[in-house]
Parts: sequence; structure tokens; C-alpha cells
Amino acid sequence: MARIDQYSRILHHRLTSPGAVFTIPSSSDHTDETWAATDLYIGELGINVTDDKIFMRTNNGIVQLATATASAGGDNIWVYSGTEVQIGNSYSTTTAITKASTATQSVDLGTTSKRFSNLYLGDNSDNKAVINVKDTFSLKNNAGDFLLTSGYLINSENSAIHIGTQSSTVSKTNPIWINTAGGTVSNGGYRHSSISSGNVAFDDVESGVAINAENVVIGDTNLGTIGLATHIGYGYNKKNITGFQTVIGGSLAVRTLDSGTLGGNSQPIYANSDWITQQAKVQTLNALSTSIVTMGWTAGEAIQMKAWVMGVNRDDGNVYSAEVFGTGIHNGDGFAKMVGDVYVLEQSTFGGTASMPPYDLAESTIECDDTSFYIKVKGHSSSTVEWITTYSYQKMQNLFQ
Repeated sequence: MARIDQYSRILHHRLTSPGAVFTIPSSSDHTDETWAATDLYIGELGINVTDDKIFMRTNNGIVQLATATASAGGDNIWVYSGTEVQIGNSYSTTTAITKASTATQSVDLGTTSKRFSNLYLGDNSDNKAVINVKDTFSLKNNAGDFLLTSGYLINSENSAIHIGTQSSTVSKTNPIWINTAGGTVSNGGYRHSSISSGNVAFDDVESGVAINAENVVIGDTNLGTIGLATHIGYGYNKKNITGFQTVIGGSLAVRTLDSGTLGGNSQPIYANSDWITQQAKVQTLNALSTSIVTMGWTAGEAIQMKAWVMGVNRDDGNVYSAEVFGTGIHNGDGFAKMVGDVYVLEQSTFGGTASMPPYDLAESTIECDDTSFYIKVKGHSSSTVEWITTYSYQKMQNLFQ
């Protein structure tokens, strides 16, 4: 038996070069002069005393051993418990996991091929958890979709949700823009929403909603129409400055009917039968009949329209006010005509009569021809008259197909 001396010490294999690791020898005999200083037998330990790393050779090769750092109370910060890793024996805000003080770059937690499973956070005194990053934080999946923060709350070309971001033009499904500089999308499919955003443009979409938005475009350049569209808010850079008031930008459409057909007619009759309300303006400098509203129509359509018209003579302050109602039909043979007489209920402070000058009194009416349905106004002599109308209409189509 070999002699055993009291106070004997064991010095494990050591490496001093940064990054150096231990290796597996090419032979099973360390005396055959083929072994390197980094070679280990199965069961031997080796230490890189510069990198603070411990290695061991097992039946599976060279493995690096996990190291444990003791806390002030003597508890290991990293403790294996079955398949889990325990951090400290009790929760403490002073128990922290940090990278080595000598590390010169960021350290990853797992890899794309060796991933962790679930991450449970919180459960302290107020049941809150904090993820504190130095700059940008992103969550990404294998498909490349990610949530990215970069100076804004959420900012990502691939993310469907944008809060407080710059403009995005990437096509995506069900995007939501909230308080963004601009939300623009094409070929996007269904359900596009924007709240408190500027320069909103939805193209090639089945539905779009813009609330409290400026410069809104919701359309479909490929098909010409979209299934659903809602825009409530500014419209034309106007501001809602009155409490308990909702401003509808553009026009308001009351839609409670589907497209529908009548009798043996195979074409939709009610596709554009909404009761639509909107506004228009024009300035006249003479007494010629001038269109303030021009609405194109085609054969097989009937339009019923009501307009509230007001004109103010800027030269003398005279006012013209009228309520005008008329209905027209565009026959299948291309001939368009008004149905009965146009109803005009008017009041005016403009001077003159039919027999005394000035003869050119202000007036308004509704007319039609083969191409358009009109609301027309006539000014007063050479005066400048400012006109505005709020008009509503509904129509039926494909009546003779």
C-alpha cells in the first residue's frame, strides 16, 4: 500500500490561458508521451484558474461544471432541485444574478437550439415583476414576428399593434394603431383600426375604423369599394371644441339594409341605399346657375335628395335660405328626368322682384341630366355670394336589369 502522509493536498489539473479548455486524449495511457497538458482521464477534474471555470471528463466527454456563489447568509444563489434551478432559499431583492465582473460583452440566457421553457415572475410583497433593459427590448418567435420597444411603447414593422409609433407601411393582419404619427397599410385583409392617429390610409382592406383621426383614406384601389368603413372625428383638420359633441368627418351614412334584390331582378337593388348626409360649398360671382353638388349616376338608378341651402352676399350681408327636395330617375334607355316638381321652401333678404331691378334674385334648385344629379344655386348680379349646403340623399340601383 502506498504511503499516506498527513496534511497531503490535491492539486487538480490547471490551465491559466483565458478561454483554454480541457480535452480528451488520443490514447488511454498518459505515460505514452502522446498526452497534452489539457488531457483528462474519465473522472478527473480540471480548472481554468483565469476564467473561473471547472471541467470534468465523464463518459459523455468534457463537461463544464456549474459554479455556485455563496450569499451573505451562506446560501447558494444557484441550487439544483430536481429539474429546476432555485435562486436563493428565500426571496430577497438583494439576491441577484449577474454576469462575471470580468465579462466584456452581454451574456445570453439559452440559445435558439437550447431553449428554456416557462418563466415565472413576480410573487414578491406586491406581486409585481420588473424587466429592466438598458435600451431596446424585443420579444421574437421563430417566424420572425416580434414586439419591439425603442423609445416608444410599442414600435415594430411586423407587430400588429402600434402604440405611439412612427408611420408603418408593412402589410399585416388586424393591425391597431393608437396615437401614432401615421398608420398606412395595403393588402392587409380584415379589421384595420386607428385611434387618435394622423395620415391614416387603409387600402385593399375589407374593413377599416378610424376614430379621432386626420387625413383619413379608407378604400380599395383594386376593387373600388370595401366592406366596412368608419371614420369618427376630425375630418379635414377640423377640431371638436364643444363638449358632449361628436363630429363626423366626411359624411354620415345610415345603413340598415343588405344589398337585396327585387322580384326576378338578379342585381342588388339596395347596395347603395344608405341615407347619406354630407356638406358642400361654392362661391358665385354672378347670377349664373352654378352647381354646388354634382353626383354622377347611371341608368337604372333613382335618387331622392333633400338639401338645406344658405347663401350670404358678402357685399351687403343679404341672406338666402332654402329647403329643397327633389327626386329623379335614370331610365334604362339612358334618359334621365325629375319626378314631378322640385319642392323649394325659401326665404331671402336679397332685393328686387321679377319686374323690377335687380332681376337676378338668388335661388336654388335640384336638377338632373344623363350624367349627373345636381344641387344648383344662382348668385346675385356681380356680387360675391358664399354658399353652403348640408344635403341628404338615398338611392336605388339596377332597377331595370
